[in-house]
Amino acid sequence: MLVRLQNFIAERLETLRRPSPEETEQLAWEIVEYGRMNTPVPGIILIEVSEAAYRLREPPRRIRRSLWLLEMKGIAHETDFEDVWRLSA
Repeated sequence: MLVRLQNFIAERLETLRRPSPEETEQLAWEIVEYGRMNTPVPGIILIEVSEAAYRLREPPRRIRRSLWLLEMKGIAHETDFEDVWRLSA
């Protein structure tokens, strides 16, 4: 019982930890690959933050942070829909 509680607390603390710039960039490229693999129409890649967070097992704020990084590089663009991004990769 105590071990399970320790594991639970360790997992929660991990989610609160701020990722390094390298981790953010790595996640950004994982999002690009995820988008490429799951696009029904070649050339149009849409990423929904909540779906990507679920599939990549990351908190939505980390997905958004990585998408902002891709936006700074000119690869991702926010759409008119909330938490939906378009990749131009």
